[in-house]
Amino acid sequence: MKLARFVVVLFCLSGPLTAQAASIFHDEDDDERPYRGSPKEEWHELDADIPPWPEKENLIPLKLDLGSFPYSLFIDGNSLSVGEDKVVRYTVVLRSPNGVENVTYEGIRCKNKQVRRYAYGSRGQFRPVRKPQWRFIRNHGHDLYRRELVRVFFCPLPVGDSTAQILEKLKKHDFVRFQYQEDQM
Repeated sequence: MKLARFVVVLFCLSGPLTAQAASIFHDEDDDERPYRGSPKEEWHELDADIPPWPEKENLIPLKLDLGSFPYSLFIDGNSLSVGEDKVVRYTVVLRSPNGVENVTYEGIRCKNKQVRRYAYGSRGQFRPVRKPQWRFIRNHGHDLYRRELVRVFFCPLPVGDSTAQILEKLKKHDFVRFQYQEDQM
């Protein structure tokens, strides 16, 4: 019985001390400080203007060994841009072994490792995606090339003229072997 009383008394006495200790670490101005990445700093995407159809002489071939990924990959150098919103936008051409091409205009956010398709193309024309949505880049399927664009070429965004530096990386690359590692994304 004495032990129970002792625990109750100790509990009652420690309450004010806990509240006082908590107030030491809480500054009333904490909610007003502009910490980096705070909810008050909302990201706003710029409008994405769909570029002209890619011309063959502007296509940059990328030699990526992506395992079972059956397509040859090309980036249209003229469409590549990095906006003030930090989105890398580009036209990608995926060519099947039979010569069939899938063309899309899309953007990647390095900060979140997300992709958004703005338009699909065929027969020399782009068609805007009705309701483009940002989604996370996956580690399989058609996202394998996007994962490598993020890992090797686009991210982190270079300081200065990001567009020119990314273009230089794309043009100078030799061969990239895909390596699946969880910690890279």
